[in-house]
Parts: sequence; structure tokens; C-alpha cells
Amino acid sequence: RTNFSGADLRGASLLRLSVTTELDLNPKAAGEAPNFAGADLSGARIFARMVGANLRGADLTGARLGNYRLTVIELHPHTFLEMADLSGARLRGAELYGVRFAWAKFVGADLSGADLTGADLTGADFTGADVTGTKFDGADLAQAVFRDMKGLDRAIGLDKALNRDRIVR
Repeated sequence: RTNFSGADLRGASLLRLSVTTELDLNPKAAGEAPNFAGADLSGARIFARMVGANLRGADLTGARLGNYRLTVIELHPHTFLEMADLSGARLRGAELYGVRFAWAKFVGADLSGADLTGADLTGADFTGADVTGTKFDGADLAQAVFRDMKGLDRAIGLDKALNRDRIVR
């Protein structure tokens, strides 16, 4: 298990990073997940497969994790953070469009001004998160948990999100 907890990775480029031996969403992949708890990833460019990563309390302010093509033939131009724990993380103004966040935890996270356009947020837990000015256009919200959130009335594009009728409140 790779440990980057507390690391200073401001402005880093983490491209094509894969830190598990598994390519599918499963318990073994989550068990091998990297630890970025409390790391400073502000302004970082991340294109990676990190299923189950621990990003609790990490600073991803202004980070860019959105769709990214390194080559013309890139098959899956997405960052995969399924089952990741981003509880208490700072994601202010982060570019998160198209990121695969299925079953991720954003409990108490600051997502103000983040762009989640087209992201897979299936089953993601946003309990207590600040989503003031967050963009949700085209994001899949099936079974996403929206409880005790801050700024939900100022979120953008919820009317254009997929499966918004399946949000858990």
C-alpha cells in the first residue's frame, strides 16, 4: 500500500498513475488503495486509477482531475476514484468533470465552485458537504446521498443531472 499521507504534492502531475493490481471495482483493489490523507495536492494534474484511495482531509483546491487524453487512442480518458474517501477534503474550484466517483465519500468535504459535470456520482455520500456553486450538469446522481449539505440551493445544473429523482435525502 503506497503512503503519500501528508505529502506536499502541490502542482504535481500524476498522469497514468495506477496503484492497484486490479482493474475492476472490487474489495482487493480497495485494499491496495493509496493513502493521500492530509496531502497537499492543490493545483495538481491527476489522471489516475485509484480505487478506494484515502484522500481524507487532503487539499485538492484547484486540482484538475477531469477527462484527459494523453494519446489519440486513449480508451478510458477518465480518472477513477470509485470508493475513495474524500471526507473533509478541500476541493474548492477543482476540475472534476467526468471523474468516476461511484460510492465515494465526500462527508464534510468543501466542493464549493468545483466542476462535477458528467461525473459518475452513483452512491456517493455528500452528507454535510459544501456544494455552493458546484456544477452538477450531466452528473449521474443515482443513489447519491444528499443530507445536511451546505449551499445546495446555490449548486449549478442539478436540473440537468442524471437520475436526480434517485437521490437519497
